[in-house]
Amino acid sequence: MKNGAGRPPAADGPITRTARTPVRERGLLRQAALLDATEALLLKQSAESIGIYQIAERAAVPPASVYHFFPTRDAAFAALAVRFMKGIRRVILEPAPATEMGSWQDLFRLEQKRVQLGFNAHPAALKLFYDYSSDAVRLADIRLSDEMFERIYPTLDLLFHMPPIDRAAHRFRVALVAADAVWALSCARHGKITDEYFEEALAVHNAYCRLFLPEILEPRKTLLSAAAQGRTISLTPEERPSAVDPDGSDT
Repeated sequence: MKNGAGRPPAADGPITRTARTPVRERGLLRQAALLDATEALLLKQSAESIGIYQIAERAAVPPASVYHFFPTRDAAFAALAVRFMKGIRRVILEPAPATEMGSWQDLFRLEQKRVQLGFNAHPAALKLFYDYSSDAVRLADIRLSDEMFERIYPTLDLLFHMPPIDRAAHRFRVALVAADAVWALSCARHGKITDEYFEEALAVHNAYCRLFLPEILEPRKTLLSAAAQGRTISLTPEERPSAVDPDGSDT
């Protein structure tokens, strides 16, 4: 979805040389400290200028300790990208005020605004995803993005009466990739995702979605009830309430 689609791959070891996944708490803490060091380096210099020895120096550990977890710098970058994307996913799925979910356009605005703010708060992530060409980072992004694309239709169906959509995940991927290209332009020109480019990207995204989504979707009773009571509503399909109200009517 990000990381300069169409650019040639970076030459920093085979993408099959992935990060080692620790199991014990001690290993998890050490890996987190190395990722913190990697992120700190990215705040001050380009990704291309960072190597295993720089990460080791920043973390104040022997290079062998870095190699134990990350065989290449791109393995460290990919692990950092995964950590960031998982954090973004958690933020996207946080409950939202039901009064702000009146339409599918509102849902996409809210979710993409959360992503914009998340990226802008992490300049290192902007560098990884928009300035640096890496097969390892791109692959990590694709794997996590696939999970997010698969949940878009169920999330919409959680809030609205959705029509059947053939290859829904693919269609939502195309919409977001198109919007992401606008974000990439913003990062290239301004070093962040500006509000102006955010609106441009959202317009591109929604224009494509209108090819397969009706302009107006009927909200479900669960959404209407939550809005009337001023409550938040879950955006996690797995937490979906019963599809039938206590009175037996369809939600």
